[in-house]
Amino acid sequence: MAQRFDQRSLAMLCSQVGAVPLIAFGLASDSFLMPGTHWVLALVGVFTLFSVALTIRAGKLSDQQFTLDGFGGMLGIAASAAVIADNGSAIAVLVLIAAVPALTAMASPQHLVVGFVVAAMALACGVMAARATSVTAFAVGGGAVLMAIAVPTIMVTMLRRTLSSLIDEQARLSITDPLTGALNRRGLFDGATPIFRAANRTGRCIAMLVIDIDHFKRINDAHGHAAGDAILVDVTTMLGDNVPDDALVARTGGEEFTILMAVDDEAQLRDIAARLCLTVHAHAGVTISVGGVTADPAELHDGDSTLTSRSLDQLIAPADHLLYAAKHLGRNRSVVSSIAEVNWHSDDMKAAQAGTAPTPAPARSGPDTPPDSVTATVIGNEWNRRESMIEILHPYYDAARIAQLTDASRRELVDMWPAALEELRALDALEHVEPGPAPDTLVDFGDPAVIDDRTRYVVIDWRNTVVRMPDAELFYRLKTARNRFLLTTSEQEAWRDATVAVAGLSVGSSALASCALTGARSFHIADSDRLSPTNLNRMTTSICDVGLAKVDIAERRILEGDP
Repeated sequence: MAQRFDQRSLAMLCSQVGAVPLIAFGLASDSFLMPGTHWVLALVGVFTLFSVALTIRAGKLSDQQFTLDGFGGMLGIAASAAVIADNGSAIAVLVLIAAVPALTAMASPQHLVVGFVVAAMALACGVMAARATSVTAFAVGGGAVLMAIAVPTIMVTMLRRTLSSLIDEQARLSITDPLTGALNRRGLFDGATPIFRAANRTGRCIAMLVIDIDHFKRINDAHGHAAGDAILVDVTTMLGDNVPDDALVARTGGEEFTILMAVDDEAQLRDIAARLCLTVHAHAGVTISVGGVTADPAELHDGDSTLTSRSLDQLIAPADHLLYAAKHLGRNRSVVSSIAEVNWHSDDMKAAQAGTAPTPAPARSGPDTPPDSVTATVIGNEWNRRESMIEILHPYYDAARIAQLTDASRRELVDMWPAALEELRALDALEHVEPGPAPDTLVDFGDPAVIDDRTRYVVIDWRNTVVRMPDAELFYRLKTARNRFLLTTSEQEAWRDATVAVAGLSVGSSALASCALTGARSFHIADSDRLSPTNLNRMTTSICDVGLAKVDIAERRILEGDP
């Protein structure tokens, strides 16, 4: 019954069925009605039976159907009260008209409730005016009927509003984190549909950030859980203040947050993520790590605008992967990529492990392409071109590739930056000893964004190592810093642009290494032999390299010294 009828329709059906025997008793009496008016009550009875049939057939009455039943019922009550001979019985029947506005107030729009109240009062006043024997009788009787109409309707309306308010509050609490006021997982899913629809409509990208407070357990252990809770609240506030107004900020774990939004492109998401890192560090006294992905909405649900939990999972999984890459790379940073690039690199890893050739990644082009980024394709764990023995990756543009590489436990991550920063600061403090103005080499090493922009990740496959190091310009400055008393700046520039040719690496490898160490960057190498045990006294190498081509050994030595 509860599934077939809603509360309003069920109450209407009960009142209609209850009126049928009353009408039958009235028609059966000769003295109950005024002479010649039985046809009026019979017509009311026919409409009542019609209303019962309509309600049973419809189940849940629409507003239009309820309006037909309700106004027809009020007309029937007023007509019945008008033809009843006894005044007391007539007024008792007329009071029943108050039930219809009260039923309307249970679940109808406000304008419909007001319409029923006004109509009921007008009908009641009309009947009382026709039956009253004096002005006093009309005033007292009419006032009583009007109160009987107004009071139940007001009470039902107030009860409905109270219940609606409680339900809304309960719904809000069910999707809200009680500590921070951010959304919880359910709230994130419930609020995601409008963002997906808007992105579909405007052609924007769906973006997700997964954020984790760094070393949060240490805060709780050192300062107590109250201090930790205060930081969670502060971080939530700063996240909400630094993302678009329509973004959803959710606390999805102890110290983990998720932000869902629509963005124009990957660059916009990268700017938002970097701003969050800087803002939280500056104002909350803690650092955060951020992983973020962007996606075309069509990539998530095959062009269907219906949002499912799988659609969010397709965003959360790669964003979470990039979050852990950010932590692995030192924390207090963001790693952002497109979901297509993350998925491609995942397929690349699987293909390399299986010994098959992966599908090449889409070519990167445009003004944001890093000029010194070198990429290579792995086939069966071997580099397919000698020119691509290493990869030089940009921390922004190659974020997904870096995450995939550093996530592999078999690779070692070497971080040159702590030592590099110390020496770069020392070089900036040195007195300029050459003629002419000092070169403009100062870099703001206190700005994490500047350091990230001047950082490169170098993949040395034969060592299973990823090296985080300064970009080409800064590294060349470090590498040649001790040449300042050996070569002038102009001589160093000439040496950098020179081409060194070495034929025969048994003897020439030492000269080749010396040239590379002092800053030469262009080499032609010729040697057709492979390393044999008797060559170990002539080339700086190791027993691990026996059997390799001497040219490959020389190239590896050069690249390890200066990627």
